[in-house]
Amino acid sequence: MLIQATEQHFWVHFCEVVGRPDLATRGDWSISRMDVARGDMELRNELVKIFATKTQAEWTKIFIDNNIAGAPYYPLNELTETELFQARQMFVDQDCRKYGTIKTVASPVKVAGEKFELKKPVPYKGEHTDEILAEIGYASDKIANLRQTGVVGD
Repeated sequence: MLIQATEQHFWVHFCEVVGRPDLATRGDWSISRMDVARGDMELRNELVKIFATKTQAEWTKIFIDNNIAGAPYYPLNELTETELFQARQMFVDQDCRKYGTIKTVASPVKVAGEKFELKKPVPYKGEHTDEILAEIGYASDKIANLRQTGVVGD
């Protein structure tokens, strides 16, 4: 699980909900909570024990029911199969000349009644380098020299 206790009151609320008010006073709130958790292995170990008591689905429901800032964590290979990302159509198949059809991230911008599509295939590394250099003012002989000297590669 990912917990977003970025302010002390969020942390206190989380500690109360999980039945560990004793943890609410832990840490130095003059620095970020993330830095506290990274440096406080004892606290981190307590959190690991707490999260091990329930499934991810149970914790997700607890977070939602109690307005706790956080979310389930998914490795990338599982993220594409989650209900939320499927409902938001966050991944799309796109043609790639080198690998065939690949799954890629869709536009996060969602507008009712509008559809954003990826129309061009995924470019090769360096495919548009000459165009970009010409667009910003490099002459073709200078671009050729950059390639010849190895400053710009494929």
